Amino acid sequence: MSDCLLILPHKFNVPFGYLSPSSLFPNVRRGLGLRPFPAFEPVLITTFSDEMTFLQRTINTVLHGLMDISQDWLHFPWTDEFLTRHNGGR
Repeated sequence: MSDCLLILPHKFNVPFGYLSPSSLFPNVRRGLGLRPFPAFEPVLITTFSDEMTFLQRTINTVLHGLMDISQDWLHFPWTDEFLTRHNGGR
């Protein structure tokens, strides 16, 4: 589920459950308060398995960190601004 769709239950005043394919997209779990484990959870854009070498684990950890940074600086601020703008400033 996209964070941008969270405005719909609020607008229609209906209850909702937040479901996410978090096992497929480890970076999505941050929105749910869960952290990925880069030591054995490979980033999807790599060909790594859960049995990684030290170098692969290092690369995987850096990629997880880059995904976190991109979310903090790009995705989350944009989503917050979008939801605020389309929700009457709340």
